[in-house]
Amino acid sequence: MQSSWDTSLQQLLQDGAITGYALISHAGAVACAFGCLSEELCGPVQGDDCRAVANEAVAQLHAAFHTAFFPTHLELCGEKAMVFDKTDTGLFAVSWGKRLGVLARYLPSGILVVTFGRPYLPQRVIPRLEAICEQLRQP
Repeated sequence: MQSSWDTSLQQLLQDGAITGYALISHAGAVACAFGCLSEELCGPVQGDDCRAVANEAVAQLHAAFHTAFFPTHLELCGEKAMVFDKTDTGLFAVSWGKRLGVLARYLPSGILVVTFGRPYLPQRVIPRLEAICEQLRQP
């Protein structure tokens, strides 16, 4: 059975508002991945049965929230995105031409990574993603 946050993300993915999402455990393992992140992070086994392949972006995202490391860029979904904002609980990156946006949030259950792209602007997507993150913050 899917949780409400997963159902909400699946709906955004089906609607085209996001291009992919993944949940990375605090141990650095990919718990699930969908959309453009699934093949990149999981190889041939996708979705909830993901067994992560070696991926520099996963290592960078994990390190960004568990060490003093500050990534300057991430390579995801065939795009190189520059990191514009990084706090203890979040990261935002965007590629040249705004073809890809990346939002990562440090949550009790792990690091949620969501990608989105044109024609959806960050101003329209991020509030919806923050509402989903709030669900994940609840005990």
